[in-house]
Amino acid sequence: MAYTVPHLLEDFGLSHSELGGLFSIATISAGFVQPPLGRLVDRFGARVCIPITQVSLFVTLFGFSHWLPTRSRMALYTEVVVLFFFLRMLSMGAAELFPSACVQQWFERRKGRALAVLGTFQQLGNGVASPLVSGTVLSSGWRFAALAGSLGNLLLAPMSLLLLRRSPESCGLQPDGWTALTTEDIEELKVEQPHAADAEEQLP
Repeated sequence: MAYTVPHLLEDFGLSHSELGGLFSIATISAGFVQPPLGRLVDRFGARVCIPITQVSLFVTLFGFSHWLPTRSRMALYTEVVVLFFFLRMLSMGAAELFPSACVQQWFERRKGRALAVLGTFQQLGNGVASPLVSGTVLSSGWRFAALAGSLGNLLLAPMSLLLLRRSPESCGLQPDGWTALTTEDIEELKVEQPHAADAEEQLP
């Protein structure tokens, strides 16, 4: 969004203070939506929530690329707040919350290390995307950059749906890659190691 600010100021006739105030309202409003987003990922899992987020980003960025200013000042303010609200909620909220929740489901003992790796790749992605976005805005305009971002998210959605899984248990695994034991496996282990089973039964 930072690369589009000068163009938005010029195209829509907004001042820095106006745009900054509207952006703050949208950001604060988007912050209140984070707890419901957390409940959604707890209920439906990252495999459902992440593709939906990417499709929602496609719709939002596509609308952003075709956005035309209105003559009414109040209507323009409302449009800016609504648009930035969805952009902040999706890009800085759901797009960071859902992958983090997914990683925490798959790791227990190595959770800190896994989250650190996720954060590293997120920052690397931002570092790579920044010059690409700024170059696209300078060469082709902010509308084309928004349209390209929307199409990129649309292409990522089916890949996420194909590759992601709801939980390790749905794949017969446990966190950290351990194979989930069935009831039959546990009974076999007790037969093979009777002393260990007796010791386990004697524990308070």
